[in-house]
Amino acid sequence: MNILHTLRKTAETVRQEPVFLTERPLIPFFISFAGGIALCDRIMLSWLVPAALLLPFLTALLFAVRRNRYTLAFVLLQLIVFSAGMLSMAPYSKPPPVGGHPPARGSPEKAVYRGFIDESPSRSPDRIEYTLSGIRSLETASGKTLPGRVLLTAYGPETLQYGDYVQFRTRLAAPKNFNNPGGFDYRRYLIRKDILYRGYVSEPPDLILIRRGLGHPAKMGIESYRTRLRDFISRHTSRPEREIILAMILGEQKAIPDDLKERFNQTGTSHIIAISGFNVGLIACFSVLLFLSAMKIFPRLLLAWNAAKLSLALSLIPILLFTGIAGMGIPVIRATLMVVILLTAILIRKPKDILNALALAAVVILALAPPSLFDPSFQLSFAAVAAILYIPQKLEPLWPKPEEAAASRLRSITRKWGRGFFLFLLVTVSATLGTQPVIAYHFQRLSTVVIPANIAVVPFLGILTTPLCLLIIITYPLCEPLCLLLLQGAVQSTKISVFFVNLFSSIPGSSFLVSPPNPIEITGYYLLLSLLVLFLASLVKKRPGTSWIQTRSPAEIGLWLLGPFMACILLYGYLSAPPSKYLRMTAIDVGQGSCTLLQIPGNRTMLVDGGGFEGSTFDVGRHVVAPFLLREKIRKIDVVVLTHPHPDHLNGLIYILRNFSVGEIWTNGEPAPYEAYRNLTELIRNRKLTHRILYEGKSVKKIGALHIDVLNPPPPVTEGRAVDYTSVNDRSLVLRLRFGKIRLLLPGDIMGHAEERLAASTHDLKSDILLAPHHGGKTSSTDSFLDKVDPRLAIISCGLDNRYKDPHPEVLQRYTRRGTKIFRTDRNGAVVLLTDGTCIRHGKEEFPTP
Repeated sequence: MNILHTLRKTAETVRQEPVFLTERPLIPFFISFAGGIALCDRIMLSWLVPAALLLPFLTALLFAVRRNRYTLAFVLLQLIVFSAGMLSMAPYSKPPPVGGHPPARGSPEKAVYRGFIDESPSRSPDRIEYTLSGIRSLETASGKTLPGRVLLTAYGPETLQYGDYVQFRTRLAAPKNFNNPGGFDYRRYLIRKDILYRGYVSEPPDLILIRRGLGHPAKMGIESYRTRLRDFISRHTSRPEREIILAMILGEQKAIPDDLKERFNQTGTSHIIAISGFNVGLIACFSVLLFLSAMKIFPRLLLAWNAAKLSLALSLIPILLFTGIAGMGIPVIRATLMVVILLTAILIRKPKDILNALALAAVVILALAPPSLFDPSFQLSFAAVAAILYIPQKLEPLWPKPEEAAASRLRSITRKWGRGFFLFLLVTVSATLGTQPVIAYHFQRLSTVVIPANIAVVPFLGILTTPLCLLIIITYPLCEPLCLLLLQGAVQSTKISVFFVNLFSSIPGSSFLVSPPNPIEITGYYLLLSLLVLFLASLVKKRPGTSWIQTRSPAEIGLWLLGPFMACILLYGYLSAPPSKYLRMTAIDVGQGSCTLLQIPGNRTMLVDGGGFEGSTFDVGRHVVAPFLLREKIRKIDVVVLTHPHPDHLNGLIYILRNFSVGEIWTNGEPAPYEAYRNLTELIRNRKLTHRILYEGKSVKKIGALHIDVLNPPPPVTEGRAVDYTSVNDRSLVLRLRFGKIRLLLPGDIMGHAEERLAASTHDLKSDILLAPHHGGKTSSTDSFLDKVDPRLAIISCGLDNRYKDPHPEVLQRYTRRGTKIFRTDRNGAVVLLTDGTCIRHGKEEFPTP
């Protein structure tokens, strides 16, 4: 069966679609293949389902070709490719069995394992991550190898490398998720990489080298060169230029300080410091120009060979060299494969069909690694390149070539330079427009200075520094003085780039957070962008003897531009929910911490605590709380409450206060010797936030229909009070909320002493919903307190398999004896309760007022 013959006949039959079927037949194949991957991942199909579909589709295709039904044959081909996409994704759609090899979850015992480091270590400022395979436990007599791979995080100096066989002592467990609606599925992300377990090592004796040199000889040679090059760059550069150059040469983006990465994100220039299609494309362009210039020195070569073809072919050598030195990670290989296929298309004289080559590159990459479809770097690279290949080609006539527009030499030169800048601006705008939905979906942030920032930064950090990085790789083993000179040039251009990044990121409103768009909004955006480009292209078509502006009727313009826009508006209005009459309480899963969101009728919001981890650089506010708020389309918080200044309640609030509109912040006024608390007070002062210090008996608040009583802490004592861990917990803000007939109690981290004081007070503590004090710890939820509260529902906010062993079994028994329904964020994920003031709902469960 000749597929090309089928496609050609189909094109002859279906004249309405010549672009896809004759010029670019691989584009619909890419769409079908990617659609099959997405569907299989969405519904987690077994491989048997797509395999069973292939046979009838192939049979029907054979029948259609024999009957000359080429339109039907083309449709069947798409279904076959769609099924092939599902089949390729099936092994990744379900986690493999991980039964009983490591100790069961909750076991305090560590075990000793041995394994092989099979990837380059991933370096961060405070830790190193090793990926190991062939893991064998020394605690079992059988010595069986664990399935999958292990991600091991070590704290301390780096001593290990690729190819090392190591012994480590840790407690392995399946990767943990923050289980919030719409949140990032970290566990599935690791499973797609065949990583089934995670472990942590904090002491050097728990991670020791057994043997070196067990990796692939070629890769070990590359790793040895990478190590020497890293040491050379580290000796002769300083922060932050050192980390940026290492990221651009060795692919070590995690080593860049978080605050600098955030500034690159704010200005929309982070793609330059990540090894992506942009960087590899610059390497390709530089290599082609370098070889073309070199060939001009030898005229005989120009006579014997096609200079353009030979330069394109030779450019593959530095591209592959750069890929190897950059670590040969999956994103680097993806970018290289895309650029190589595009160069090959140009080499075989298919430059007009470059979009078809891009679709071929995407299909090849997805066939080799189907989970790449969900990787932001894959989506950003292909969206940017597709936009660059499509939009400038259509809009290039906006600025005519010099020979067509100017007779004088001076005017021709001016036009030439002006056209060059216009094309550079057009490419920048095209890449920006093509990637905005992807950026909004994955990172929930858009930059308002992305175009001027890229115009300023790309020439220095992209066009200048990237080729210098390639030359550093080549010259280091040949001539260190020359390499050092090139390195200093890269440092200076990087300094200029960092200056512009800092300048643009310091502009008020340089970026803003956005809610992630849904598939309908993303599709509408790209349709509208395509129609807009086609419309502009129709205006700039030049005809002999006529103006270069070609008019169109107002009706046609309105249909092209306003039609899709109005359709999206109508769909959004149809699908949007009316204002809710319910009070919605969400205990967000932030691990071992607490963060509670209250959505009050009238579009009012209240956030109580923000979660966080002590001694960790992981920002819960940025990576957990903010994405959840944005998915709820919340950009303004009326009241932020900090019950007490411990890291597991405080740290996540810093990002929220910096990036969201906040009306007021309530605290108990308690100081704390933490950097996060100093940041909090600085933010309150700099943003001029209304700061209310609350304590028992001072005031009663009301937000819409929600009444708030402050029950704790007692009035502040100014003298003689020792501030220790227990007293800080016991002085937590305790808020009792009333919404209709429903009562909610949020007691922070109060412990036994404060609970006894409240139980003995005259306060009415009886509540329908209780956020369990101190994460269900043993010293809280005392009998006298629970007798007074008498909750029907209790929410325990704690981390899965946490080191404190919360909630304590005795605490669970106290709730169970009273018939209290228990929800736990470590098992249930985010707990969402709704009430109209008379009945409480959790999913399909209802708890009416007695």
